[in-house]
Amino acid sequence: MAALTQAAEHAISIVRSNRTKRSQKEALRFTVNKRAFSRNFKQLWFYSNTFESNNSLNRLTGTVFFLFWKNMSVTNLAINELVALVRLNSKVRPETATADSANTYFVSDSDYTSFIEEIWTSFFGEQPLPRKDVVQRIKEVGDHLIRYHRQSLERTIILEYYHTSALLHIPLSLEIDLQNVVSASGYIQSAGPGLYARNIEKAAKGDLIAQLNRYLDRTPQKKFFLVPYADEFFSPWEKAHSASSLRNGLDGVRFYFRKHAIGELTLQQMLSLIPSETNGRVIVASGLKEYWVERQQSIKAGACDDTTIWFVSDHNVHETDLRGYFSRGTKQYFFVYAQLIYNASQLNLFKERKPAWLAPVTLPHTLCGAMVNIAQDHWARTQEGNPNTPPIILDAFCGTGTTLIDLAYRFQNAIVVGFDKDSFSYSLCRDNLEFLAADIEDVETFKTSYCDPVYAEQRFADDIKTFLDAFGQPKWDKRKSPENLLVAVVERLLYELINDRSTTSIQLENAKFIGWVQEVLDKGFGDSFQTFLEPLKSTHKWLCYLAWRGLVNGRSSVRSHDDLLAVIRRELQQFSVELKQHVEAMRCPTWITDGHQRFALAKGTYSPQSLLDRKRLSELAEKIKRITVSELKQGLLANKLEPGIYIANVEDSARALENFPGAFDILITDPPYGFNTHFEGGSLMGLFGTFFPQAVRSLSPKGQLIVSLPEHSRNGRQVPFYQTRSVVTQQIITAAHDQGKQIVNFSDGLPDRAGIFRPPYYWFSPAGVSRSILKFSFFTYTRQNVEDESDGSQENVSVDARGPI
Repeated sequence: MAALTQAAEHAISIVRSNRTKRSQKEALRFTVNKRAFSRNFKQLWFYSNTFESNNSLNRLTGTVFFLFWKNMSVTNLAINELVALVRLNSKVRPETATADSANTYFVSDSDYTSFIEEIWTSFFGEQPLPRKDVVQRIKEVGDHLIRYHRQSLERTIILEYYHTSALLHIPLSLEIDLQNVVSASGYIQSAGPGLYARNIEKAAKGDLIAQLNRYLDRTPQKKFFLVPYADEFFSPWEKAHSASSLRNGLDGVRFYFRKHAIGELTLQQMLSLIPSETNGRVIVASGLKEYWVERQQSIKAGACDDTTIWFVSDHNVHETDLRGYFSRGTKQYFFVYAQLIYNASQLNLFKERKPAWLAPVTLPHTLCGAMVNIAQDHWARTQEGNPNTPPIILDAFCGTGTTLIDLAYRFQNAIVVGFDKDSFSYSLCRDNLEFLAADIEDVETFKTSYCDPVYAEQRFADDIKTFLDAFGQPKWDKRKSPENLLVAVVERLLYELINDRSTTSIQLENAKFIGWVQEVLDKGFGDSFQTFLEPLKSTHKWLCYLAWRGLVNGRSSVRSHDDLLAVIRRELQQFSVELKQHVEAMRCPTWITDGHQRFALAKGTYSPQSLLDRKRLSELAEKIKRITVSELKQGLLANKLEPGIYIANVEDSARALENFPGAFDILITDPPYGFNTHFEGGSLMGLFGTFFPQAVRSLSPKGQLIVSLPEHSRNGRQVPFYQTRSVVTQQIITAAHDQGKQIVNFSDGLPDRAGIFRPPYYWFSPAGVSRSILKFSFFTYTRQNVEDESDGSQENVSVDARGPI
């Protein structure tokens, strides 16, 4: 009520009417400017909270700015993931709200403004009113809003999305745990209080300085480092040192230092004025040295080490001719935000490039993490009264364990099951988890010994003998089996790579040797190679995996034996950039805050950076188990499976699912497409034809199905008709109808005029296979459902803001 009253008082403007002889009493009248009222109401209810002194990383309200790794031209999953994570990590502030839970809704700024203005206009009209009437109407409007709209206002967040970023305006009644939101995300790069946001053509020096000083006044004793994300400042260093791709993401939010202006001032002039306009409390980057050097110098000069103020630029979103896909618009915006946290997750760093790797078909962890977060939000909202109930989740084509790792880490105490036709999927998933949880000494040793440009010739001579002792010296003319040949090839190549032997050490004609290598690559990763790897220590396993990846990715460049060594060296050097960033993060002391046991914080360059907790990763690696289909079936029926990862070797995932009707709460998977692997077209067609009906059948009454499908390929391959989203969607709809299941669409109170928040989601690849992400939510009437409905404890299935309960 206080915000309503203050907003109204600000909005009242005195209108002196012409004094006439008819009525001196009508000489002074008042009118309310509805736009002024809505603007002031939002200022008091949303924006001013940004500058409250009690705002913190784990209890944040007001305006919050989020920067994404990838822009809307690549995927709309980033903004959908943000909405899901905010729902999962928002709660009411008991001192300001009456609601007992934070069932949050999202609206656009324009829709929220229209709502407030329409209510106000319905009470005031457009005619001037005497003062006494204005005061009475203020009370009437306040009573009306509180009586009929209070809970809605208390739970509503304003969401504004841009090409590579988003602004959330969180009301006084809510707070979000920003650490959890950023740490769990696949696509959020960093976040913090939004201090200034304007169309760049309307940005003004006075407003900007005023907002900066308001933020500085929260902590008068602190100094802050300010950095313009300028192309001239960062491009020379990021290209050489960053392990993350900036293309189609952060490269679009940079300024050009020499070109951009704020009002009449160039960006350079504006930055030169800020220190004096803020009484020396802001230290501005000069851009003359490496950015990490300037950051350390600012800390020595007194700047705080837990926050950095950034200038960034972004554009609006434009819907393309293909409905549901978006590109960068023409309107440019200027943002200032205080970075409180940076996402340094190991999964997001390596994406699909973890060591244990089979073929270039793996989902990146950024994409997979976003899919999992969206599934987790849905799961929490359908578990009325007990949102922490652990689900049973399946990836029917688990491969090297990307989805399994994302699921097991984000869903606490979940039973995560993986099916795969390859018997070595268990070992690959385990080895990847062990790599992510490895001690810093092992990672640094591996990097120094194998990935740095200068290789140690003798330091690991004894260790590498392990390779040769396993099968003796390679005898090329006796290795006829392609799987055994792979062992020999990797043995010999790694032996020569590390010991820098000459090509004459291979007693074989070069052409025949290259032919055998190509045969190995055509055959693929085999059981005998995994048997060969099993007894090796971790660093040697990583080396063999990377040698395999180098050969696969570089096979088109291989013309001679020297080329083989070159493509492996190239892979090791590329991996070295990622390892360098990984090691730097591991060297930083970490700490765990209350309520954030899944994620650790470490000191970062500009702010604390969030990492996966290596202790939890180790626990997951210890809990991963092989299991047969019959053991899994019995364990689920008897409710005897402990939380963890279970991997079953199955010849046909669709046939295996016949054993599990109604068993899985979530099925999330990326089926094989056959684009970069060797599948016969008929076998894939049969798999797609039988898998989806069985997938629907295997879901629990409130289950959900999320599947990644090929949208189009840039390698010249046409997507087969049976893999297209239209055909698969029809299969799923038909299967649901035949099995008596309803597919439920959610109306989530989102600003979704262009379909940006509705599946299928999209993910474009600039060089490989672009994907569509289908998401289906099901509801099945059971006897228990009907009984619950009859006693009033179960609502009817409907399309509403909360979905099926």
